[in-house]
Amino acid sequence: MPLPAPRNRPEVKVLGSALLSLAALAAGRQPCLSGAEGKLADLVGSLEEGKTYRRVDGVALTGKSVADLLVERNWKTELPAFIERVLVRGEMERQGVTVADAEVEAEMQRIGQDYARRERKDPKLFTPAHLADGLGTSLEFLRDQHRTLLGLKKVLVQAGKLKETDPVDGPAAKQAMNAHLEAVVRKVGVVSDPKQLGGAAVRIGARQFSREEVRAFILERIGPLLRSQLLEALQTLTLQHLVTQALKPQGKETPDAEDRGFYFSYLVRLVEAETGAPDGRQVLTVQLQRKGQTVEGFLRDPDAVSDSGILFLARKQIVEKDIQAEYQARPEKYQAEEKLLAHLFIRVRDPQGRAYTPQWQVEGHPRVNELASREREERFRDAKPEIERLVGMARGSFAEAAARFSQDETTKPNGGLIGSVGLTSILPPPMDKELLAQALKLKPGEVSEPLRSGYGWHLVKCLNPVDVSAPQRESLEKQRYERARERVYLALLKQKHDEILRGLFAQAKIEDSF
Repeated sequence: MPLPAPRNRPEVKVLGSALLSLAALAAGRQPCLSGAEGKLADLVGSLEEGKTYRRVDGVALTGKSVADLLVERNWKTELPAFIERVLVRGEMERQGVTVADAEVEAEMQRIGQDYARRERKDPKLFTPAHLADGLGTSLEFLRDQHRTLLGLKKVLVQAGKLKETDPVDGPAAKQAMNAHLEAVVRKVGVVSDPKQLGGAAVRIGARQFSREEVRAFILERIGPLLRSQLLEALQTLTLQHLVTQALKPQGKETPDAEDRGFYFSYLVRLVEAETGAPDGRQVLTVQLQRKGQTVEGFLRDPDAVSDSGILFLARKQIVEKDIQAEYQARPEKYQAEEKLLAHLFIRVRDPQGRAYTPQWQVEGHPRVNELASREREERFRDAKPEIERLVGMARGSFAEAAARFSQDETTKPNGGLIGSVGLTSILPPPMDKELLAQALKLKPGEVSEPLRSGYGWHLVKCLNPVDVSAPQRESLEKQRYERARERVYLALLKQKHDEILRGLFAQAKIEDSF
């Protein structure tokens, strides 16, 4: 199961590394340039932080709230771009390098025209303004980005690491720029860990930069917003407000760490229930890593926080009788495919009388394991006739044969009854996965040939419900419910979560003013 898509999240479009996004565009990576005229018509302009863009039940959502959301979401991505810009401008200043406005304009024109020529499109659609829109940034920021990129090239030309004729989007320039920036970082030193900064956003060399400076950089990079982007941000802020209001009667201002932890645990269990994955946490962690996120970062995101608040409210509305009622109404929906099994077990022991288990090998001793393996196979072979002699009796009266001869003391008193098991069942010794895979192939009423596990030999019978007593059937049904209860609870949680989410928006008075 994929992670729930963050609702309504506008993000800065970054192509390639922070500084080389323009070179990546020049090399042919197109973000949103087709239909650019339609996109420009959808622009609502730069954010006015003091302006009210939406009211939710009379509460104002201002441009500052939207800006804070965008900055927080893009902080991790854009802080490296800010650092690189400072480093390059510092190098330019030390080397006496300047870039004229005409050079910047010419480079932007070149990128647009090169792209139009390669794609056989109208060059008029790829002016600097359209490039800025395609990259999701402002024209002024695009000019600033080009100035930085061209300045870094000039620094490298002066150092003899690039030729004047090398294009900034060529492989030689990209390799030289990356190598140079890495060297500058090692030389100057950069600290971005908040624990080491005492309130500052980043320290580059001896200079500290405030969060406001980085914030201004990110907002400049975002530039004018599209209507769709603004609406997405407002939806996130609206839900945040609605969830906060809904939590107040529960004595909460916002979901706490325990609520967010339960939310992630819920996602983990949902993955396991819907996909059969043995470790849903690992599945979700890998998904987050592919998006450049950590579990901690994901759970701090406003969308995840709101979702965890809704899930808290859903939990409050579900009691045990609801779970039981749902299961009784649709048991087939929640019961995994299982078979009712019983077994007769004969244990195999080594020459010293110790019982074999699946973990018999000694790590790091291949020669010892080779000798032990031969001996183990002989012991299993010698024990097989004992189980073979019981096949006829087991096919006549399995419960009686198991009660008399089985060496599994746990199941022996109940005629070898294991219970209802399926592919995902975890069976206790002396049963293992190899035995389970073979036993699940049996049809009701069928008794197996001798089957081998890591513990010994087994005869397994696939039972019909009439083969067990009424008390045993009742006990088995309780076990089936306990195994299904998790899936029922998860389904009810998801259903309640979605109902609450729809209800919050349906009952809210939302007024836009843009």
